[in-house]
Amino acid sequence: MDSASIVDVSDPATDADACDPAVLTAAASDFGQAMLTVAPDGYGDFLTMGLIDVTALGTLGLDLAAAGGYTADDMIATWTEYDLEFTHAGYVESNEGTLSADSGLDTVAGNAGGNSNWYGYWQLFKNPADNTHTGVDLDGAYGGQAVWVIQFTSQ
Repeated sequence: MDSASIVDVSDPATDADACDPAVLTAAASDFGQAMLTVAPDGYGDFLTMGLIDVTALGTLGLDLAAAGGYTADDMIATWTEYDLEFTHAGYVESNEGTLSADSGLDTVAGNAGGNSNWYGYWQLFKNPADNTHTGVDLDGAYGGQAVWVIQFTSQ
């Protein structure tokens, strides 16, 4: 994505679940904006995302976690419990200056194979009752969930 094209449409006045960007900025906690802004003003981790569909993920034998447990079969089983369908794994590129690199994502996440610097981060899924689209392209409504929770600690 072009970082200059990103617009935060959060409006707590019209959506009770929306964060107030001004409050986040004042608290230096607007991580959504930081992840969508290039260094040195941000981290830029979410400006690019590599997607691998469920079939390719299984064929390649990839696992989103370095310790295992996030293979295509694992995620299919998990999402099926909620009547949802796992469709894609999302990877972020871990380069110098990104939060991925600074937080040590490479120590917990599986990469996209070989010496790749793309690491597993997202699970994408759909509700097959609401979205009947088939194919590797994303058409219709999908949900996404991070595999990892990044915690910040004071030193």
